[in-house]
Amino acid sequence: MDQISKAKVRNGAMKLLSLVTGFGLAASAQAHMEMKYPPPLRSKFNPYVVAEDIEYNMMSPLKSDGSDFPCKGYIGLLGTPEGKPVAQWTSGQSYSMTLTGNTIHRGGSCQASVSFDRGSTWEVLHSYIGNCPVAGDSSYKFILPNDTPTGEMLFAWTWFNHLGNREM
Repeated sequence: MDQISKAKVRNGAMKLLSLVTGFGLAASAQAHMEMKYPPPLRSKFNPYVVAEDIEYNMMSPLKSDGSDFPCKGYIGLLGTPEGKPVAQWTSGQSYSMTLTGNTIHRGGSCQASVSFDRGSTWEVLHSYIGNCPVAGDSSYKFILPNDTPTGEMLFAWTWFNHLGNREM
């Protein structure tokens, strides 16, 4: 599961772009969990995605060869109408991500991370050790650091499942 969101920070406000396509470790290519908010690129939850472009395999792991990292390969949508901001964030404030699904593989641990270079490098905002995710919709809070630079940003959710194959 690769759930990454793109954000823009201007004058202390960050606009989260729809590069949310997510990171996450799951246990097979069947439906598992996905990030609902901020909505990933090509996600059914993203208001900028046209119906015929919705990615219905959002809950599937990334390819084992890494060819669709980051963002399930949709990072090229940045700068297009489908890559518009999906949220506006301000540094120093508290926010949350929402995960959804029912195949949790006995939970595990998750992280919320950001990238300022289109997914080449990542900075962890918060680690959720154990009991992440839980079944259904669940929200996980984090704080966007005060020193977050103004400009574009990607947001990612990563999940290391407790039970099953270790896949990204």
